[in-house]
Amino acid sequence: MAATPRTDRHPSDIHEHCPHQPRANSSEPGATIHPSFHFDDADTILCSKDGINFHVYRICLKLSSGWFRSLYTLPQSSSSSNGGHHGDNTAETLFMDESADTLTVLLSVAHAQDVPSLDSISHVETVVHAAEKYDMPGVLSYVRQGVLRFVRQEPVRVYALACRWGWIEEAKMASSHTVGLDLLSSSIRPTLNIMDSEDLARLLHLHRRRRDCLRERLDSEEVFYANVIPSRCQNPTCNAEVIHDKWHQLKYRWVTAIDCEPALFASRTALLEGSEVLEVINFKCARCIKKQYNTESTLANLRNLLDELPQTVEFDEKS
Repeated sequence: MAATPRTDRHPSDIHEHCPHQPRANSSEPGATIHPSFHFDDADTILCSKDGINFHVYRICLKLSSGWFRSLYTLPQSSSSSNGGHHGDNTAETLFMDESADTLTVLLSVAHAQDVPSLDSISHVETVVHAAEKYDMPGVLSYVRQGVLRFVRQEPVRVYALACRWGWIEEAKMASSHTVGLDLLSSSIRPTLNIMDSEDLARLLHLHRRRRDCLRERLDSEEVFYANVIPSRCQNPTCNAEVIHDKWHQLKYRWVTAIDCEPALFASRTALLEGSEVLEVINFKCARCIKKQYNTESTLANLRNLLDELPQTVEFDEKS
């Protein structure tokens, strides 16, 4: 997907004073040059906001970036750059708003070099913002291939990023890692605040569908005979009426927990070995003291129920 630049910095703004411009001419001898971008015949120098120079090729910038293609169709003036003598050429110096770490990723993709690893979701977001700003679809493709590295640590931020760019499979995978999270927690709320309303609604709907599905399956009379009212003892010689209070306590606990303690549902073991389940499988008739539930089938039914809960967000055909 090609990015549509959404920035207040139009290519023509390069003629204006850049707030990150170093006091000294960064193209002067002795300036810090990035070790991977010091081509002797470079015709352009990009200076990062932290004062690192990248000696690069204009043609690579034009081929990889819609922003630079637009820039180099504009009439060039002497005020648009500082001349830096580089070999036999006079290289144009452009002062950029991005840090060296961000420019390294962008320029590595543009120049078909080994691209450094993105070390955090914050770094990913910064690179994506720059790729969007400079209209660099190749960088976005690179990010897409590696963004799921961070899905376990930051699933909501990965989900928001994937939704923004229409990366459907990545968004679904990220949403599946949110099911054990409290979406209303203070640590997650800042991401929700900047998320597109449709994407947020889709994520909230996933959590609501899980709760509703859990309640519906726990109430099934076909799967759990304890839901049948009135209910009789499983001992045919007893046939006393049985009130399945332990089962109803389990149902209340689980339906409440999926909203209040969703992390419990990220690990089936914690639920299936919980006190409520143990009390259910050991429940006995008050008259004849016969166990009312088969342990293996009850655990299997509960396990299947958990497996069948919705795991990912849903996208309609228009998405």
